[in-house]
Amino acid sequence: MKIYWPYYTLIVFILFLFSCENEESLIGNSFLNQGEYVLETYLGDVIISSDPEIDDSVSASSSTSLLGSYLDPFFGQTDASFSFQIQLPANNMSFNAQSIENIYLNIPYIDFYSKEGVDPNKLDFVINVSELNENIVDVSDANGNETDFSANFITSITKNLADIQNLNSLQLNLKEANFGFDEILNLNENELVDNETFLEAFNGFKIEIEPINSIDGGIMYLASTSDSAFLHIEYINTEGGVDTINFEIGSQKRLNYFKHDYVNTSVLENNTLIPLQSMGGIYSNIEITGLENLKNEHYIAVNDAELSISIHNNNDEFPAPQALMLVYEGDNITDYTGGYIDSLNTEYKFDLTNFIQHIITEDDYPVFKLYPNLNNSNADRVILNNNDNNPVKLDLLLIKEQD
Repeated sequence: MKIYWPYYTLIVFILFLFSCENEESLIGNSFLNQGEYVLETYLGDVIISSDPEIDDSVSASSSTSLLGSYLDPFFGQTDASFSFQIQLPANNMSFNAQSIENIYLNIPYIDFYSKEGVDPNKLDFVINVSELNENIVDVSDANGNETDFSANFITSITKNLADIQNLNSLQLNLKEANFGFDEILNLNENELVDNETFLEAFNGFKIEIEPINSIDGGIMYLASTSDSAFLHIEYINTEGGVDTINFEIGSQKRLNYFKHDYVNTSVLENNTLIPLQSMGGIYSNIEITGLENLKNEHYIAVNDAELSISIHNNNDEFPAPQALMLVYEGDNITDYTGGYIDSLNTEYKFDLTNFIQHIITEDDYPVFKLYPNLNNSNADRVILNNNDNNPVKLDLLLIKEQD
């Protein structure tokens, strides 16, 4: 009999959780029934403040490449570009090429992020293609705000967004730029021994968009790890025949580059709003004061703790992220939890039960940091409320020792 371990393990894990939950419930009821403890809603003073900062540590490495530009009415100018390597199809290659018949880059299209109402038929991107003149080396800790590699310009191509969407791919033809013969097909045998020697000879590509200084732009999501992401070349060989070859991006190094301009904005100065922006943009420090009194007031456990934050002004008609990430940084623990948008798309809710319990038991008062989820691979932005009319709320249901 075959046992499929992932499913078997999942069933056992669910049963384990179910039994533990029932046991904890019985224990909790036992304590409360003894009259030694009481379950109550905490009504003490809890003050929640926020402080936005520029995210200078976002990873540039992602399976999704971001490309686009627009002027955000709150966050200012926002631009995304990317650089990538291509892979030699086989070791010890020899192309024996005479001329190039056709050459283009093909990268599958995934999605587009913009303000509601942007018309793809009226949106033209001016895309600059360049050849990297430096090798992409270690990418493990590459910062998305620092990966603007030097490159030599190849060509500029205008592409309409609707055409990209209809083709379901970004195709950039390089034939008219007279690119590819000397740079790739005419490399010598020592440069085509393997992928390492190839990448020393040809470092890769850089793709950028001319800045769009209006709100009627946006950011494309491209699948650069797809099997259909490649440089395609059709060429005439020395015998007069036509050969075709694809240089895939595949598992080769690829890095996003994000650029933000906050000049003439108040994004870092507004203390009544909580701005969050992906792509190495803005995160917010969240400080919760008043919790240091819980232990002194004889609260010993947390039954439920929920943080609620409402969205400001319908997010300026931009799509709101489906999830946010709240990072908990204490003296001896770093953890995180997700916050999910409600069914009306008006607020996010976070379960802080374990975090507040840690504060009570360990006297560890953390720093909370709030980010868009997966902030290195999407263009999400959201503005949240934290003012007298729409404050951030923390609802606490606690277990307290009877006096």
